[in-house]
Amino acid sequence: MSDFHTLPYDEQVTRLQATAEQALLHAGMPCTAIELVSYENNAVFRTSHEHDPDCAVRVYRPGAKTRAEIESEQVWLTLLDVAGGLRVPTPNRPLYAGTLDGVEGEVYVGMWYWLDGEPLPAAEHTPDLVQRIGAYMATLHQITVQVQPPFAKPGDAVLAQRPQLDYEGLFGERSPYASEQESDLINPAQQTVLDAVAGQVRHVMTALDTDNHTTGLIHGDLIYKNTLIGPDGTVAALDFDDCGFGYFLYDMACPLLFYKPLPAYADLKAALWDGYTAVRSLPGHYRGMLEVLVAGRYVASCRWVAAHADHPAIRGRADEIIAGRVDELRGFLDSGQLR
Repeated sequence: MSDFHTLPYDEQVTRLQATAEQALLHAGMPCTAIELVSYENNAVFRTSHEHDPDCAVRVYRPGAKTRAEIESEQVWLTLLDVAGGLRVPTPNRPLYAGTLDGVEGEVYVGMWYWLDGEPLPAAEHTPDLVQRIGAYMATLHQITVQVQPPFAKPGDAVLAQRPQLDYEGLFGERSPYASEQESDLINPAQQTVLDAVAGQVRHVMTALDTDNHTTGLIHGDLIYKNTLIGPDGTVAALDFDDCGFGYFLYDMACPLLFYKPLPAYADLKAALWDGYTAVRSLPGHYRGMLEVLVAGRYVASCRWVAAHADHPAIRGRADEIIAGRVDELRGFLDSGQLR
């Protein structure tokens, strides 16, 4: 572990900001103001400039992604912008490789045009908004299906760098969620629960494999924090850091996990389905598969927490967070519903 990863939150942010400013100077974009927008995995800053539009600067978590993986994300976003006209972050400068005090090796910084709007807490999502989110997601998936190869195939030299978010990609040893800390933070009894849920997900994915156009490039993390609502109510997706080749239906499970505790869950789930299928039709029986995929998303989240246990936001609490989620998954195995 590098010295950086042992620092308190505020000290990490100070060093991350210095790296962001280093990247801006290298790009000839000295900023007049810089503010932290979020720091849960990567650090994102909003910067203002004298002669240029505002910019989102993302300092990627050290060691988490290779340069090729990050550049493939930028290729996909450019394609979504050009081919589909979707509101997505688009890069305005090449990827920068710099240094971060306390970290050995290169640290990568991406610079993007700023998108106006705000994410809303999940509790403030109305059925009308969720319906628009569903339509946005379906449009994103439709681009994957319609755009000609090589862009929509894992065999493309650039986009092949995106992770596989199939069964092995979510639950296997080579998953982007895998980490050395996992065995220390998840005990054998908990792992038995996670494996049982993963087994149900495998059955769903096997069933999906019998149909056409069930997989392609997906966002992989379109939760409320990564859903931007523009001043005119239009939807945009942020943070394609986890985008990869997976099941389109799994993408729908990601926002549903955060709607799960809400009293209006049934209405929000129906709205997401209605918004999606208004753009891209799905067989009716897929609707019954969603709950299993929501539980599968929870399994993946346990692995994510283990992999990020050194982050100051969850440092010292990772085992507690995982234990709570595993208890909920036990309930799912008993009842077929997450509570």
